[in-house]
This record gives sequence, C-alpha cells and structure tokens, in this order.
Amino acid sequence: MNSLKDHWRPTERQLRQFGWLCLPFFPLLGWLWSGEAQIIAWLFGIGTGMATTGFLLPRALLPFYLGLLIVAYPLGLIVREIFLLLIFFGVFLPIGMVFRLMRRDALHRTFKKNRESYWEIKKKPEDAASYYRQW
Repeated sequence: MNSLKDHWRPTERQLRQFGWLCLPFFPLLGWLWSGEAQIIAWLFGIGTGMATTGFLLPRALLPFYLGLLIVAYPLGLIVREIFLLLIFFGVFLPIGMVFRLMRRDALHRTFKKNRESYWEIKKKPEDAASYYRQW
C-alpha cells in the first residue's frame, strides 16, 4: 500500500494524469449527481479546462489535487475497511462454519488423550522431480 506521504509531492506526470482524469470524471459526476444536460455541460467544460491546464501547466493543478486527496483519503480508508469486513464475513466466515460443521481439522489441532506424542515423521520425497509436482 502506498503511504500518504508519497502523494503530498506529486510529480508533473502525476499531475498531468490527474488533469486528464478530470476530463471524463467531472461530466460523469454531473450525470450521476443530477443528470441535467446543463450541469453535465458545465462540468465537461471544467474537466476540459483541468485537462488543458494539466497538459500545459501541471503544477497549477497542485491545489486541486491536494484538496481532492484530503477529501478522498479518509473515504478510501473507510471503504477499504468495509470491503475487508464484507470479504471476511461473506467468504471466510461461511467457509469456516462449513468446515466446523463437517468437523474438518486440516491442521490436526484436536487434542487426543490416547496419543503418546504428536510428532509426525516427515515423508522423504521419492525423487527430485517430485519437488515440481506441488498438487
């Protein structure tokens, strides 16, 4: 994961890319927000201006870039945590519950009173070619 401090001093290339991304993003934002043709046209003009400025004077976009960074970074943190929670509770938890119901113990963690030792002797490979057969 990139740290935030890497983005406080963007290169001119990053600012140019930011300017070009404003060209489709601003009209899309207007379409999602209201869908009115006049608002989309205004935002298309703003996006075109940002793209042109990014092409000619990329350092002029630095305040806009940093402003959006300040707004978007905390939102990204929140969305990331929600996404990870959804993956955990939607994928890993159900798989674990099914394995528990099936009494599957792939790591052999259960305690058995009648065993003297839990030591397992390692099986020797048949030949060197078996190192390449991992399945």
